[in-house]
Amino acid sequence: MAKTVYIHRDQGMGDVIWIAPLVSHYLDLGCKVTVVSRFANIFEQHPRIKRVGKASRFLRLKLRLFKLLRVPTYIDLNNSYEQEPMLHPVDAYSKRAGVHLVSRLPSAQLFLKHRSEPEAGEKGSIAFHIQAPSQKLSYRNVHGVDWLKLALAMEELGYSCVELVAAEAGTKPILSKYVVHGVDNLFAQLDSFSYFVGLDSGPSHVAQVLGKPSVIFYGSVNPNLRSHVGETLALQQPCDLAGCYHATKGYEGTPCVYENDQTTPPCCTFTTDDVLLKVSAFFSESTEH
Repeated sequence: MAKTVYIHRDQGMGDVIWIAPLVSHYLDLGCKVTVVSRFANIFEQHPRIKRVGKASRFLRLKLRLFKLLRVPTYIDLNNSYEQEPMLHPVDAYSKRAGVHLVSRLPSAQLFLKHRSEPEAGEKGSIAFHIQAPSQKLSYRNVHGVDWLKLALAMEELGYSCVELVAAEAGTKPILSKYVVHGVDNLFAQLDSFSYFVGLDSGPSHVAQVLGKPSVIFYGSVNPNLRSHVGETLALQQPCDLAGCYHATKGYEGTPCVYENDQTTPPCCTFTTDDVLLKVSAFFSESTEH
């Protein structure tokens, strides 16, 4: 009988997406895999992955006992990357699990049974994800960009621009065209677009898994500690402390030492015209390829 491996990871959606190489590892060994996470439903289209979004009292006690007894088939990935922020998340996960992974790259087949054809547009469609929980940290935000002006300029160039808005109450769209997304449908929704523009957050990780040409604003995060499946333009302004997010253990990274009442973090402060120039050139080149 195949053994069941429990993989437990909470925190953000992006953190859970990057457990996928570890999930694939155990599936390839013939194991049954149960993902315990509030974002477990991102794996709902895979028939061999059992999902537990909210653990019952019995399962919580069972997993607590597994952890206490160090049962090898229970892999608690919580606080693994956060305690070793200089590691790529997948490397931190494999280290915690005590296994060697051949690849850091997750397979889109873990998340989608069938791929979609991108929606029509003269030059293609762009999904904008420009509002995320991480924005409460100024060094994970984007400053100085007029998103509506940027989208209108891209539409004049022949692209269709749509904002992805989270289903949480209180999130108001910035762009005139938008779609509401949730955990269950985000992969399918993003697969219908040609390109992605947005913050380093859950949807950007989804776009990466799907191989979408992407423009991602990383703020103080080191882009080299993220996986780039498709063509990626990492937008990050010069700073002598670039990548400082990883200098501190924990869930929120390192606060910007240059930020004050008059100054926003230099790594993520842009002008709309500069971003427009870079985004349009990048997507034009991607279209030619």
